[in-house]
Amino acid sequence: MSLHAEIPKDCIKPFSTALGALTGCGEELHMEAKKTQLILWSVNLAMTSQALFRISPRFFGQYQLRRPTQLVNGQTIKQDSIRSRILLKTIRSIFRKNTMLELLQQCHLDQCIDKSHLQLKLVASDGATKTHSLWYGETDPAKALYTKETQHRFSIDPGYFIDYLQCFHPRVTDVAIECTPDAVKLKSYWNEGVSSSNDRPMHSEFTINSCDFTSYIIRRNVQLAFGLKEFKTALNYAMETKGLISAYFDEPGRPIVFTAEVPGSIIADFAIVTKAEESVPTQTSANHSGISYGSRTGYR
Repeated sequence: MSLHAEIPKDCIKPFSTALGALTGCGEELHMEAKKTQLILWSVNLAMTSQALFRISPRFFGQYQLRRPTQLVNGQTIKQDSIRSRILLKTIRSIFRKNTMLELLQQCHLDQCIDKSHLQLKLVASDGATKTHSLWYGETDPAKALYTKETQHRFSIDPGYFIDYLQCFHPRVTDVAIECTPDAVKLKSYWNEGVSSSNDRPMHSEFTINSCDFTSYIIRRNVQLAFGLKEFKTALNYAMETKGLISAYFDEPGRPIVFTAEVPGSIIADFAIVTKAEESVPTQTSANHSGISYGSRTGYR
């Protein structure tokens, strides 16, 4: 009926980075501990964005889970997981106060259902310890509000997008990507309800050729518009991991999913609802540049 996980020195900063990324999509941290993975997720109140992290037991120095039991028809059955829900700003503040994360040797994460609290114990290299006890509430099992089985996908160094986004006007809150078999156009986007051109920020538009992508599969022309804040959250996390960012998407109105991975340790998905509008004129393509690959959805 408990969880014990030890985060080693080299993984404390990546864990803190993951918490920071989760704050970009919601105010509450939902945690589900399973035998095969620890799932952290958040969703905003409007249900327009969700961040979901799947962390392998290999990420931890120790990962021990004693699952609660339940009496069903006279038989004792172990439940699949232990679940909890706490305010993100509460747990995030613990790591923000420790500006010298490199001085920490370990972080112990303990959850006991009987006591209804989550305990974080920080252990410094000199042996000093500090313990934080956080009360938590119940939550539902983790459920992805999206799918990565999509028609279109690509994978690229996130630095391409970040460099161009720095040129966008500060008032831009939404962006659009227009994808063709040959290139992606990254554009600033505004609602057509803004009638006066004087009320719109300066338009920006940049083109990234398909040859700059590690993998690029676009089956027909499509344009999607979505929130810039959530997009930056995904890009910044991918930059922190020093890896690629992958995108999975279909048509306007359906979520676009950005994925970043720490190989063998973390799979991070950021799902953003796109605006339900007409896409650019459809043009089926028989030839696709890049490599086809399967998406991973968790650890088994």
